[in-house]
Amino acid sequence: MTKDLLRDTLTSIRNALLVKRSGVEVQKTRMTESLSKILYEEGLIDKILESHTSSKKKRRNSRLFLSLKYQGSERTSVITNLQIVSRSGLRFYTNYKEIPLIFGGLGLVILSTSQGLMTDREARFRKLGGEVICFIWLLIISYFTYESSFFGKENL
Repeated sequence: MTKDLLRDTLTSIRNALLVKRSGVEVQKTRMTESLSKILYEEGLIDKILESHTSSKKKRRNSRLFLSLKYQGSERTSVITNLQIVSRSGLRFYTNYKEIPLIFGGLGLVILSTSQGLMTDREARFRKLGGEVICFIWLLIISYFTYESSFFGKENL
């Protein structure tokens, strides 16, 4: 495992979504805990479970289990795509006026600011810039899906 646990956590979530796993287990740090709280508050994961250990040595190896959220009988993920922006070799910083919009504000941008991790909406409200960590595309049911199911494919 590399030293960049935040990006490892995001990669683990993305890989678990690709194979439709029910959840993912990640190492517990302040940053991963903050990231999981943001994902929970935005409705992108169902639950955050924490493993409790009794000894002090094992407390360093605390883990978080993130229960991923799916919809429908086909188990389509609420998160359509997750793209990590900043890397160890190339950091991407922005001020609050230039925070990118994903799908005109329907997507989610997670930033690392001086006051911790937060979403793009919260950073704009607080007028804070920082490092752009990732972009998250959410499940968006388009108008054309409803139209094609209503009229049938042969009528379009």
